[in-house]
Amino acid sequence: MNNKVKIVLGVLLVAILIGISFFKSSKEQEQTLLSDPDAIYTNAVQESSNVKEEEKTPLVEINVTNYLEKYGQENPSIILISRTGCGYCEIAIPLLEKLSKSYHINIYNLNTSYFTEEDKNSFLNSDEFWKQLGGKSSYAKLQDEYNEYINSKGFNLDRGE
Repeated sequence: MNNKVKIVLGVLLVAILIGISFFKSSKEQEQTLLSDPDAIYTNAVQESSNVKEEEKTPLVEINVTNYLEKYGQENPSIILISRTGCGYCEIAIPLLEKLSKSYHINIYNLNTSYFTEEDKNSFLNSDEFWKQLGGKSSYAKLQDEYNEYINSKGFNLDRGE
């Protein structure tokens, strides 16, 4: 084999090895992003903060009565059930606003921070899921149980507050 062929084969081999290591590194990085709660959180914060104002359509604020009407419809709706000061809600809102604008759909926001006692009872009785959980404990206890569950999965709900 002459020297030119050896050099070309050597360069080709190095290029293939670099490509393989890059691909493997990218896959490992992707796995870390999907399995590490801190990486997921950091990535979500970054994506949320990168959404520009012109890319957003504000969420449609609804109350419990509107929620119950939407819940009973045959047409599907996307409803964010949020609370003021929830770090994850504040991360999700810009992403959902971008989704709303991109797909020309209304996305609704039901903020539980403004619930009266009557609202809370209507909400908890709107669905078998909420009835089951709401019947066992108070609304505050329900939120605490949910937060405890999320924290047990490695997420800290207080990070964004």
